[in-house]
Amino acid sequence: MQATQQSSEQHSLPALAIWVLSGLYLISAAMLLYALSAVWPSEHPDAKGVAFFLWNLPLSGDVRLIWLVVITSALGSYIHTVTSFTTYAGRGSLSQDWLAWYFLRPAVSAALALIFYFTMRAGLFAGSTADQTINPFGIAAISGMVGMFARQATEKLGKIFDTIFT
Repeated sequence: MQATQQSSEQHSLPALAIWVLSGLYLISAAMLLYALSAVWPSEHPDAKGVAFFLWNLPLSGDVRLIWLVVITSALGSYIHTVTSFTTYAGRGSLSQDWLAWYFLRPAVSAALALIFYFTMRAGLFAGSTADQTINPFGIAAISGMVGMFARQATEKLGKIFDTIFT
């Protein structure tokens, strides 16, 4: 029993690393929320730019929706990874072997959500101007859930692929 405890303690991260990572997670949350508010589709049809810190980025309505998908899926993934992070850190069993998963999970979720969005957009939504025909709340909700539940979303995309191509 004692040998098992020593081996798991040797692999768990030191307290300082956990605090640094916790700080990075808090900064990430603030950045994701700021980015979400910056790219949220404007109620004014004339608004073509997005003010992001000191930059004014000219984004079309479709590109704005794509960024909305990426950011909200990363936010959903953030919820999943922070929940896991705090659970294992609280138990004292946060292993450095999982750090790559914690860092890469939001990127994987964002890519998955984009594919999910393109799939849905191709078959479920119509219209040539995204700003006027698509509800950003629905897109954000689905993207966030894809980020939180990436495994289930991957399975659903697999079923769609099987239905179309078999």
